[in-house]
Amino acid sequence: MSDAQLTLSVRDVVAGDTELLDTLVQKEAVVPVKSPRDLARRLQPDRRILAITAEDGAPLAFVHVALTTTFPESLDEVLAGPVDIGPPRFATFYGITRVDDRARGRAGDLLIAARDHVLDTVAGIEVASTLSPMPGFRAWVRRTLVAAGRPEADAELDAISRSVAAGLAPPRKLEALRRLAELWLSVKDERGRLQDPVARFHLGNGAHLRAVMVGADASWHGLEQSLGVMMSYRYDHAAEPDVDGQDGSLEQVA
Repeated sequence: MSDAQLTLSVRDVVAGDTELLDTLVQKEAVVPVKSPRDLARRLQPDRRILAITAEDGAPLAFVHVALTTTFPESLDEVLAGPVDIGPPRFATFYGITRVDDRARGRAGDLLIAARDHVLDTVAGIEVASTLSPMPGFRAWVRRTLVAAGRPEADAELDAISRSVAAGLAPPRKLEALRRLAELWLSVKDERGRLQDPVARFHLGNGAHLRAVMVGADASWHGLEQSLGVMMSYRYDHAAEPDVDGQDGSLEQVA
């Protein structure tokens, strides 16, 4: 059977699934598991770790989902925030990692399968959306500043990163970051494709931009790749994968 003919199954990973959890810990690329507490938090009732498997039961990918009453404001809130005890209205997909080459080229199918599983098994979900990174955003801003004749671009961006991480960035700088992020999403490469691979993936697979989230990822990695900015893409229930949109790297997608 070719990879394109694989039948995908989705299941919730639970604490007793030691083999699946070990595979997850070893291969998770988007939101690595940092500690036993981190893993335990992802297995709480308001979170889901989904294993997408092939017919032989082997995992092809893992998807992380937060089930909340309000939309999370940051990645830190998702990973370390208090347990949400209310009936969930939002399903937020914040990580998807391929762990088997048979899933290569199937990123859209994997995400849609995960979305359908959550909507079928969790009552009351009104919005299915993502909390997604912006790889390449900081590098693009730096190039833009240098081209505008600002040789101290690195120092400027370091200062902005520190103030965003500390929650001390003035509103005018946060608004400037928001506008730059929106502009970045319109930048295309020489082939006429969006340069941002995550936006290219989600928009190509039927999603819509839900929100630009300035300061949502204050981790070192988030500041280095995107100045702390994240995007949220919304998937309507009828959204289906588009083959032309599936050229983003799965290791970058959330």
